[in-house]
Amino acid sequence: MGPSGSPARAPVLEIANDDQPPVSLRMQTPPQADSALQPPSETPSQPTEASGVPSWVTTSDPSQATKDAPFLNSSGMLFVPVPRYKTLFSICLVRLCDYTLYCQAKKLPIPDCDFPQGPDHPVVNVSWQDATKFCDWLTKKEHDEKVLSPDLVYRLPTDLEWSAAVGLPQEPQGSPKARSGKAGGYPWGISFPPPLGAGNYSPLLKADNFPETAPVASFPANDFGICDLGGNVWEWCADQFSPSDETRVARGAACFNDSEEFLRSSHRDAIAPNKSRNNLGFRLVLSGELYKDPLHRVHYNPWS
Repeated sequence: MGPSGSPARAPVLEIANDDQPPVSLRMQTPPQADSALQPPSETPSQPTEASGVPSWVTTSDPSQATKDAPFLNSSGMLFVPVPRYKTLFSICLVRLCDYTLYCQAKKLPIPDCDFPQGPDHPVVNVSWQDATKFCDWLTKKEHDEKVLSPDLVYRLPTDLEWSAAVGLPQEPQGSPKARSGKAGGYPWGISFPPPLGAGNYSPLLKADNFPETAPVASFPANDFGICDLGGNVWEWCADQFSPSDETRVARGAACFNDSEEFLRSSHRDAIAPNKSRNNLGFRLVLSGELYKDPLHRVHYNPWS
């Protein structure tokens, strides 16, 4: 347990640099779009540990990213592969400090919150439209600075990419609405309720001691090296909830939720893209195929 009775933060990243050269944030050789971002195996390997603490290195080349050597971007965000997709998934939710830099650059107000948050808490009160604009800003910034290949872009995860990241099997249904709640299981396993330390959920479940949001990566990563896919805050996805409406998908539940239905890994929420909530944030993925697909980010596309 950590200070004030809160769970001790899981050791998500320890950069091993004793026998490694300093990590450069600049890409030395931009990867080819057809060879970058290969999906990992459906059955992940276990991390190598020394004295119980995972030891990690990072890479500045997205095409070389693995669970044990995440891609480190210019903003200090870490990305790892997910099964079934040529996509790199952010290990952590976008933090308040990350979003603050964007607001300062664009001269926008920093989202307010009705409970205390530190800079390493997930940003909340951000709409789907706000989140996609952040993705576009970071993409353009890194393209302009020539630290990101022009073939790669930051964006929100698709609904099925999020499912792959949380460990769900293939879901055959045709829309997020049709898929919602069908597959069993939770981010921590197959039994409900969550055990102590499984994530940041409602105090009624007694799984943690955070009253509201927690700093990102306060709990152990999943088998693919990704944190907070259950609890803390809901996460925007790119997709519409169903083809017949304009609502967008949110996944993962939040620190105020105690419902078995909401905490199920396959559950989807439907939220209007212009709405924001104090339990809703987002994370990024890095992809080489986004702007070829008209289903994703039709709006705010910097390449149109």
